[in-house]
Amino acid sequence: MKKLKKALKIAMWIAGSILAIFTIYAVIFIGSELRYEQRLRAIYNTTPLTSTTQLRFINNNHYRIYDIPSGKYVSPKFDWLSEVPQGDSLAVFAVDNKRGYVNVRTGEVVLDAKYHHAWVFSEGVAAVVKDGRVSIITRTGKPVFDKTFTYIPPRNCNLDYVFHGGYCTMTSDDKCQGLIDQSGEWVLPPIYDQVWSPTVHGYRVVIQNDKYGLLDASLNWAYPIEYDYISYSAEFQGWQLVKDGRMWLEEANGKVVLPFMFEYSKELSYKIERYDNYDYEYQLSHYSSYMVMGRYGIYNHATGKVVTPAIYREVEMLSEHIFKVRTGSNDYILIDTEGKILNR
Repeated sequence: MKKLKKALKIAMWIAGSILAIFTIYAVIFIGSELRYEQRLRAIYNTTPLTSTTQLRFINNNHYRIYDIPSGKYVSPKFDWLSEVPQGDSLAVFAVDNKRGYVNVRTGEVVLDAKYHHAWVFSEGVAAVVKDGRVSIITRTGKPVFDKTFTYIPPRNCNLDYVFHGGYCTMTSDDKCQGLIDQSGEWVLPPIYDQVWSPTVHGYRVVIQNDKYGLLDASLNWAYPIEYDYISYSAEFQGWQLVKDGRMWLEEANGKVVLPFMFEYSKELSYKIERYDNYDYEYQLSHYSSYMVMGRYGIYNHATGKVVTPAIYREVEMLSEHIFKVRTGSNDYILIDTEGKILNR
């Protein structure tokens, strides 16, 4: 009996030792895995800021600026950091939903996180929002002028409160938009629904009552506000214009590059013979429907001739020479291949 008890004690000691060793190993393994995971996250969440600094992920969605030569973190923790403007050193950071500015070369916070919104510095100044008002400040945080403006969240991705070419989009107290210069004076009156940030060569899209116009860098009207849409095509290096169911491409000097464009087209066919009670044989035609901003028109894809502008909700081909279209008021009308309306 004594031998059995002694054997049990030895077995329990061995089992306890094995369990202890396993526990220690598990703690070491899990800890090393966590550290490895953190290192991986740091590597894959590292963004170069300058030739000597990086933005690194720390933990709990926080980031810090890391100085490569010293091997040290040189900034406090941030919730996020904006992109750094080309040729500048100040970026916007956020902490607890407040914004400030940090020097990405040194990690020094130059303006504390006290703003509700803030934009990067451009042309020596930046826009910030505090208590619902927009101010323009210098790099020391001092207002450039005494005027403040109503803040309205950007309604599209083409708007920012940043100076470009000496001008900045701003909002009046009645929630209309215009442009100010660096003295805070309105150079384009605040009477428009939207004034976009400039695209290529300083051109700005302006919208009023769902119609589009285009200003050049000198604030002259390149296109009046009468188009259904205006956008710049980097592929064709020209302005894509939409008006009255037409889409075409022009250079900035007004030269037409592509007289006929569309977003989508589909070849049209018509019924020619019934197989049985359910199926028909269809004949492909020389005509296609095409789409511009959600509306449809008809063109001859063999000759390129446009039959109708893209102003209809639906297009259907009934026979070799007849189309049925649905208008914006949901009426159906018949049109021939010359675009002539056959019924009302």
